Amino acid sequence: MKKVFLIMGFILAVILIIGRRYLLFLPTGICIGTMKMSKTGRL
Repeated sequence: MKKVFLIMGFILAVILIIGRRYLLFLPTGICIGTMKMSKTGRL
């Protein structure tokens, strides 16, 4: 579980460094990702 949080934190840090505008697309990406994961049953 700790590795997952570390990876997510690293991705968030990279997004913040690249540009704050990507934060607007972050919720959409999370929604799409969770939908795909729930459809495949890998939640």
